[in-house]
Amino acid sequence: MKENTAKFPDQGTDNSKISEEHSQQSISAEPIQADTIPALKYPMRRFFARTIDLALFSLFWDFVLYIIMGMHYIDSNTIQYFSTFVVFVLLIFIEPILLSIFATTLGKWIFGLHLTDIHGRKPDYHKGLSRTWGVFAKGYGYNIPIYNLVQCYKCYMACKSGQELTWDKDFTYSIRDTKKHRYFACFAILSVIISLSVYISILASCGTELIDISHYEPNPREGVSLDAEATSRKLWFTVSSDVIDYIIFDGFSGNISLEKNVDNTWFEVRKKLLVMDAAEVVSPRQGCSNEICWKDYYGLNLDKGEYRLILTYWTSEFNDELYNAVAYFSIP
Repeated sequence: MKENTAKFPDQGTDNSKISEEHSQQSISAEPIQADTIPALKYPMRRFFARTIDLALFSLFWDFVLYIIMGMHYIDSNTIQYFSTFVVFVLLIFIEPILLSIFATTLGKWIFGLHLTDIHGRKPDYHKGLSRTWGVFAKGYGYNIPIYNLVQCYKCYMACKSGQELTWDKDFTYSIRDTKKHRYFACFAILSVIISLSVYISILASCGTELIDISHYEPNPREGVSLDAEATSRKLWFTVSSDVIDYIIFDGFSGNISLEKNVDNTWFEVRKKLLVMDAAEVVSPRQGCSNEICWKDYYGLNLDKGEYRLILTYWTSEFNDELYNAVAYFSIP
């Protein structure tokens, strides 16, 4: 009994020490465990999630630029490159808002990805802003050509090998599942976004493009008239004369001008918007050589407004002098 009673205090002391040490270890283990959470090893899913987000912001920018602001679409590498920076700016400032509210974005949600801090809470705006800036700077290399491709490749290899990306420090990435159907959903969403973007570009390209103030001083000839009817896509016009037998022209492409009235000033519409097709001749009618009727289709839609069509012609009966026939019409 003495041996047993002698041992009880020793055992109690040892147990209390062990319990105390265990509790200290458990308290200190929490931040260590949080700091050593392995990086999410799904680089392609993360890449396509980011692609969806960028495509969505790009669509939003196209809508603002071409639909709301009414800018005319210009196929220029410089302008397109500038637009990518605007898209990244939208990403940098808007994505942190989404993360702070939903802990995900549309692209991440499609792939079942969620982003929280190391304590499992939604990141606040400032932390999210810092992270998204890191993605732009380190992941996309500030969008600098060539350098951005190098950085993307490096990040892909690092993520694939399980290394923690620099902007993921103090964050936890979780994934719901790795089902293949999420890729189908991704491609479906991207197809819709790209289709809408192309549609907006087409609409922006279809507007009336004005290139310069009109240089024409109409020089009409009595007895020669030009009549026109038009819609936003089609144009019918007839040039006729009561005083001459025929009208001579070298093809409409160089002899006709389409102009629009803007604040009581006539501006020439870019000629490529008006496609003259000789195959669309409707007359001269039999026995009527002094009347020529044409039907034409615009290559692109014209905006609403007041227009005039100017045909330049010459005839030997007027000593080869150039004259203009003018027709006015409106696009409702």
